Amino acid sequence: MTHLVETHSAPPNGSRLTRSLRRRPGFAVALLVAPVLLMSSACGADDLGVDASDGNVSVEIDGADLALGDGQGRPDWLEDWVVLPEGSEISMAIDDPANGDRVVVARVRDTTGDAILAHLSSVLEAQGYERLGETTYFAKDGEPVIVVRTSDEGTGLVEYSWEYANQSEEDLRAVYAPREGPGVLTLVVDGSTTEQSGMCILGSTDGNHFIGDASQASVDELEDGSAAFRGSVVVAQASAADIWAPADQSGGPESAVVELTSDGFVVQGKLANSLSSEDEPALGSITLVCEEAR
Repeated sequence: MTHLVETHSAPPNGSRLTRSLRRRPGFAVALLVAPVLLMSSACGADDLGVDASDGNVSVEIDGADLALGDGQGRPDWLEDWVVLPEGSEISMAIDDPANGDRVVVARVRDTTGDAILAHLSSVLEAQGYERLGETTYFAKDGEPVIVVRTSDEGTGLVEYSWEYANQSEEDLRAVYAPREGPGVLTLVVDGSTTEQSGMCILGSTDGNHFIGDASQASVDELEDGSAAFRGSVVVAQASAADIWAPADQSGGPESAVVELTSDGFVVQGKLANSLSSEDEPALGSITLVCEEAR
């Protein structure tokens, strides 16, 4: 692993995996202290509490256990169901309960990053984990998120990490895996009700959406915690169409109330028909109910 153990075979400027781990606070500390620990162990500095043998180092720092070196064994905290790729040579293991971080870094020779990812993905999916979109984050209800990282320089030597990510599953899903499924958009204007079926996309980075044959409606969550509606609901008539949207979203007393719900959104208040400039806004609502599909 670059910059950790000098005898490791790695590019001199550091692999992508090492640079990625540096961005995590707990791992960054480990990477910074590693050269000092290795130097101290080489000098026989037993008073520093460093346990070193055969070039391997293990130490406890503020309650976190750090193990470095080419001959590391499988850490005790790694579950039995985690089947590491054949030929894995573990070079680092960190167990940091205070920060909720656990990671194993290993290398495999004569393989590819794609092969490593495919193997670990199958291990996770067999345990009920779901891959979030095109990322290498894996989530399972009630369990910590796991992220797999690989660094493949095309030489046949692949470095990878198995990390228990101290990140919110909800936040990761919102960014990488919006929920999609069928939904029903209901428009009520002056007591008249119209329903439309279409596709829902909830929790995406650009809002919560309904996409129908004619109507497209979205609600965005704003930074202040409020919500805003965009788009319109199209209702076909015999010879024309009505296009409905909130008449006002300024936040004043006459403004429509826009709210996100667990399965869609609700807009209540005065709605305006953009194709009828003569008619006054009418009281009504726009409600989206989605059947979530992951």
